[in-house]
Amino acid sequence: MSSVRAAHLDDTIGFFNGTSVFLAVEGQANAPCIVDIQPPLGGAHRNWRVATALSEARGTKRYGFGTYEAANYDELADHPVTLGEFALGAFTAHGVKHDIVISGRVVNLDMNRLQADLKRVCEAQIALFEPRTKKAPVDRYVFMTVAVSDGYGGLEHRASTALICNRSDLPVQGKPETTDGYRTYLGLCSHEYFPRGT
Repeated sequence: MSSVRAAHLDDTIGFFNGTSVFLAVEGQANAPCIVDIQPPLGGAHRNWRVATALSEARGTKRYGFGTYEAANYDELADHPVTLGEFALGAFTAHGVKHDIVISGRVVNLDMNRLQADLKRVCEAQIALFEPRTKKAPVDRYVFMTVAVSDGYGGLEHRASTALICNRSDLPVQGKPETTDGYRTYLGLCSHEYFPRGT
């Protein structure tokens, strides 16, 4: 996968931005939208899950295949989706749950360190832009990262961000030093999380 601005599907990962796969119907932009995400056929994908900030419809479990809902086309288009096997972490920043999804081949990921570091980044930004309430303008936020051998980039969305990084940039268990690559990755997360238009 080389970009978070389009759509991609192979035997290892699926990813799409709504603008790449959902056509807008003229005159229906404000109508509620439902998308049914089904697993690939075959046993090779039995451990795949779904990562998105879209709301789960009744009967669909978070990170499971099934039906997801959006209030309108804009909301549908602004919630990317990652399919596949991934590491999952979570933290709460000023009362708002933030999830971390890392896909791609990653060995000995230090998720505890990543959670702690991203929590500090998010809390600082929430305090800066929401000084009175100290609450993010979303109920839940998802950092989605695809780790590759060579790549870098990101795209912000209203309740999530889609990122690509070098797998060597992620923190590794037992290696407490802060590498230039890890600092660059945290900077990318911070840049894409940074509120616009607040």
